[in-house]
Amino acid sequence: MELLALTACQTGIGDDRATLGIAGITVQAGVRSALASLWNVDDAFTQELVTKFYDNLRSPLGRSASLSPKGGSAARSQMSKAEALKEAQTALIEKNIHPAQWAPFILIGNWL
Repeated sequence: MELLALTACQTGIGDDRATLGIAGITVQAGVRSALASLWNVDDAFTQELVTKFYDNLRSPLGRSASLSPKGGSAARSQMSKAEALKEAQTALIEKNIHPAQWAPFILIGNWL
């Protein structure tokens, strides 16, 4: 499995048995990447962020490609997972959404 989105609250929080929580366990079990949250998040903002994240993954490179120099990431046809998350978070920042709603989301494993 390439990517598993664990959008429930605190899926990236671990303990002495699982350092990165459920997300870390899934990566250890063979999932290449996991999207997880570090604290409690509002469902509506989570839905908006994850929708934008997946839209970014499915679409050609966005704003970051137009800003990159020749031969940079614009040579690729699709955003990396890290770029897709950053763009989704940036979209919420531009709407003046409080950081507590978009900052807890992290990628574990392969970010490409």
